[in-house]
Amino acid sequence: MTYHLFLEGNDRSERARKGPVGPTRHKGFALVELMVVLAVMAVLAVMGYFGAQSLLPSYRLKGAASMVRGDLNQARALAARKQREYRVTFGANKKSPGNDYELHEGNQRAGSSVWTLTLARSFSDYRGVSVKNVTDDPVFYPRGTGSLETITLQNNRGDEKKITVFLSGKIRVK
Repeated sequence: MTYHLFLEGNDRSERARKGPVGPTRHKGFALVELMVVLAVMAVLAVMGYFGAQSLLPSYRLKGAASMVRGDLNQARALAARKQREYRVTFGANKKSPGNDYELHEGNQRAGSSVWTLTLARSFSDYRGVSVKNVTDDPVFYPRGTGSLETITLQNNRGDEKKITVFLSGKIRVK
């Protein structure tokens, strides 16, 4: 949209020499404008990257605790469904103690003497997370009850999550 101002005398050559008077429409952006936008975007991207890096250890710890809780709930459900004991053994792999656990099915309703491996897990997807402490390996019984045990997971920053198995079979993460 171009506005022209009519000069006295209607001298077209003078008006053409001076150019249009009033707002004109610009097409595109100047190189300086684009460079400023790119610089601002780069600064925001760097800030976001380093901000996310500081949060990763806590997210990994939460993810590992959620995985353990899910497998403990699975052991409890299997014990009730199959009418057998189920035990979760932490640190079973001697090559990387504290970084894995296994789910075993017992051969009886109580007092099993033979345990069969049904699931093996590691914390490989949760780098920096390991088992710090286990009171004893939790056992789940056919009535849905369990042994009173606490599993402590720790990340490389020292943050901890405690997973408690109650006698009722309930599992709590704190």
